[in-house]
Amino acid sequence: MDRPNHWRALFGLLTPHRRRLAAMFAVVAVAGLLPLIGPVIIAAFIDEAAAGATQSRLLFLAGFFVAVGVARQLLAIAVAWVSTDLAWRVTNELRSTLARHVLALDLGFHRSTSPGELVSRVDGDVTALSEFISDFLARAVAALVTLVGLLVVVLWRSWPVGIAMAIYLSIALFTMWVLRN
Repeated sequence: MDRPNHWRALFGLLTPHRRRLAAMFAVVAVAGLLPLIGPVIIAAFIDEAAAGATQSRLLFLAGFFVAVGVARQLLAIAVAWVSTDLAWRVTNELRSTLARHVLALDLGFHRSTSPGELVSRVDGDVTALSEFISDFLARAVAALVTLVGLLVVVLWRSWPVGIAMAIYLSIALFTMWVLRN
């Protein structure tokens, strides 16, 4: 089975769960952007402190920084819950489909294959898929959102550095795409 068929099969499993997948992507996107707010708040705090801002303004920025930190932790819990929920729903359907398929196989297959081997194979592969959906997929989306957000923040703070970073990232992504196999 070539790579495109693996992705097609994965998308086929995820398609009935579009709403949960969209919810996962939304929560992961927000969670991926929150790490970028902290450095922006710190920069504003330093800039305003150097400019002689009032203590109440600095306390507001400090409180906002703490609130963002708490929000990051709460969103980390939400990401884990949403992605794990999606993964379990998808893989439970897959387990059911595989169980029906295995039970429909001819008697000769069942004579040559032990029940423990079948359970181990089906459950092991489905568990690996569950971990892929709940862990890797969520992390990959969060990393992509953080990377794009970082590029936007750098472009906003210093456009020459942002353009250099965009060129570097383009070259790096192109190199990884070429060498992916």
